[in-house]
Amino acid sequence: MLFADEMADRWPRLANRGPVFDRKSLIDAMIVGGIPRMLETRQYRRASWRAMTTTTVP
Repeated sequence: MLFADEMADRWPRLANRGPVFDRKSLIDAMIVGGIPRMLETRQYRRASWRAMTTTTVP
């Protein structure tokens, strides 16, 4: 995801309800989970970004 305002700095510190984060912030989830969680987070964010940017034509 790309943010052009202060949200670019804030969102990694906000609680996240995504399945990878267990209601922790992105940063806290990666600290607790280490490198495996970092890799999982990257895959999750990439898939989310692709889903948002893919358009379907009816």
